Amino acid sequence: MTLSRYFPTTPGALFPTYRGGPSDAFVVTLSPRGDRLLYGSFFGGRLADGATAMARDPSGRLVLVGWTWSPDLPVAGAVQSLPSGPTYAFVARLDPARARVEYATYLGGVGKDAAEAVAIDPSGAIVVAAPHRLGRLPGPSGCATGVPRRHRQHGLPMPV
Repeated sequence: MTLSRYFPTTPGALFPTYRGGPSDAFVVTLSPRGDRLLYGSFFGGRLADGATAMARDPSGRLVLVGWTWSPDLPVAGAVQSLPSGPTYAFVARLDPARARVEYATYLGGVGKDAAEAVAIDPSGAIVVAAPHRLGRLPGPSGCATGVPRRHRQHGLPMPV
């Protein structure tokens, strides 16, 4: 996360300017030697936001996960389009080449949630891990969404 309104972004960035609040998440791609900024963009809403992990899929799209207080994330194709607690996890797939958000969703229950890890499996499915502490997670029909007490502090992988 950055507290700077002057964080470096690149031409064609999805969100070239600070989105608001005390902090914004950001995504950056550096050259292999680390000497050039290839891509830089803010991500978030009008309140505090922070990214905790990112993965790149074989097509070059970026999957960003983190936490937000913002009720106005740029959601698209959302599993959960509205936040339901004081701090919400988010998952977003960004396509920097086309300067678009492929999808972005809130993810969480009624408690404080934050996505802390992300991976992309061989089929392209996104797997997110988060320390879910309170409430119930959203899930597909027929899926057990209550998180057992023993997993609440340690996280539970959740396919999105």
